[in-house]
Amino acid sequence: MRRNILLSLVTTTALYCLSPNSHAVLIFESDAASATAFRVAESSIMTRFEVTAPYTLTQIAVEMDLFGDAALNFVIFNSLTGDLLFESGLTPFIDDGMQFKLSDVFSFQLETGTRYALGAMTNANSYQSYVFGGGKTMGDISSLGGNQNAIGLLNPTFQDPLNSTDGRVRLYDATVPTPATLALLGLGLAGLGWTRRRAG
Repeated sequence: MRRNILLSLVTTTALYCLSPNSHAVLIFESDAASATAFRVAESSIMTRFEVTAPYTLTQIAVEMDLFGDAALNFVIFNSLTGDLLFESGLTPFIDDGMQFKLSDVFSFQLETGTRYALGAMTNANSYQSYVFGGGKTMGDISSLGGNQNAIGLLNPTFQDPLNSTDGRVRLYDATVPTPATLALLGLGLAGLGWTRRRAG
């Protein structure tokens, strides 16, 4: 009986962890772009955020059009101090036009009481989408408008803020279960219950 219960629990955990949706829970998306801005290589728009509840940020997507195949370094700064809190390292992307460029999976804890600025540095010239006016709230996450900028690919540093825009981004959190993930978890628990019933 114990062996069957253990097997059921292991199967449930594996299905939960291997679910393709476990790393793709959209928790924030900027409004549609108002316009695009030309940026020289190693210069990028940073979108400012704050949260009213903790989140484990696992992926960032930034809408931009690269001038040729290039590499991106996804970064997170403290918006108030300019301290670099996270960088993904270089990820290669092809020149596929104006698209969301999605980072690899990582783990970064967003905490209340801190203002963040995030975006992606690239080694190519680019057009980057932005939202004029800025400022949007989805659940516990708010973009703040008044974007800041950063320069440098491998040693990103902050620049002065610009008023009334947000870079166009998407944020993801794998800790929020999707319906598919919950269904897999439910199937595993149902199997556990059936196993215990047979054993009784």
